[in-house]
Amino acid sequence: MEEEIRIMTLCLVMDGDGRVLLGRKTRKIGAGKWNGLGGRAEEFDASIEATARREVQEETGGVPDEEGRLVGGIEVGELSDLGWVDFKFPEKNQINRYICFWQLIGRESQR
Repeated sequence: MEEEIRIMTLCLVMDGDGRVLLGRKTRKIGAGKWNGLGGRAEEFDASIEATARREVQEETGGVPDEEGRLVGGIEVGELSDLGWVDFKFPEKNQINRYICFWQLIGRESQR
């Protein structure tokens, strides 16, 4: 039986001072741990980059308006591709493939 591959995203959002925005997982694998932002690709996402942008915005407080567009949260622009990593779950015959991106926001502070 062929393994199911689930496409996920992981986005590291960094500011000009090199600080990385992390979120604390609230459920499933890694609950209570800190991680980059991201999640599962949905059928309505236009691209894997769109998935990463949507997930960052959702996980930083974005909520849908009356027309279903996300409002609020951190909006990221062009993403830089870091590659991908697979997490295998043989007992489920499943692979979670995380497509990884990073985004620099803001500028370095003047200290």
